[in-house]
Amino acid sequence: MAKFTIFSLALLFILLQLTHNILAKRQVLYWMGLERTHENITHDLNDILERAREGEFTQISYEAYNLGEFSSFVDNHFSNVLPLLKKANLQTFPMITTVNIPYLQELLNNETTMDRFIIQAVENQKNIDTTGYNIDFEPIRNDITTQLAPNFVKFLNRFADSLHLVGKKLTVCIASWSFFWDWNLLSESRVDKIITMDTYAARAEQFDSAFKKAVTTIPIRKLGLGLMIDSRVNQTELGRRISMIENSGIDEIDVWQYQDVPEFWFNELEKFVKNN
Repeated sequence: MAKFTIFSLALLFILLQLTHNILAKRQVLYWMGLERTHENITHDLNDILERAREGEFTQISYEAYNLGEFSSFVDNHFSNVLPLLKKANLQTFPMITTVNIPYLQELLNNETTMDRFIIQAVENQKNIDTTGYNIDFEPIRNDITTQLAPNFVKFLNRFADSLHLVGKKLTVCIASWSFFWDWNLLSESRVDKIITMDTYAARAEQFDSAFKKAVTTIPIRKLGLGLMIDSRVNQTELGRRISMIENSGIDEIDVWQYQDVPEFWFNELEKFVKNN
């Protein structure tokens, strides 16, 4: 009887995984850099509205907030694109960014400083009502940022838990060029998506290496595969990468950025979304 129960549970787990893979709706996210990247905002918003109606992509993340001094949640007061993005029925993930190591040290010092920031961010959701937030903290590689890695994951878990309580999501961008991102710890975190920036690589062999690390370290259901618009990535190479993503069961592609996007990128990514 015990053997049968164990077998039944194992079979149920496999069926649940297969069901997830079948039912998971594919997502394509583009980032908008707005004033931070000198984007042609009016042009891109009009283009987004038109393409969103055709179902070419499903999500937008956009520059919006910073981590400030004393664990403060800072509004950058960039162009307010949110009303139009909502009108397009897109999932929305305003970005929270920093490269400031002293600010990160303050934030990640203890649970009190973490919660000070989290409370402000969650309170802000009452005003903006987005799908969630995207964390993009990118400090340089040094001994200090390495020491912050465990507390960064603790912060993400506390933030994700608080957002989940109000029906919101948390995503995070990670890479390998700083030990601030401990991939093994992050893979076990409670964030909704872990988005890889290593896979922005233009050269095929670099992309393949980064892709292998991503799919062998991060649970597939939590993995968002980052791609970057680059003239060195032609249509054939982009198609090859998307095939790798599809074959691995990844259900989300995240593209930096919505600015001067070649038409073939839109076409290939639309196929990814619609050939679900």
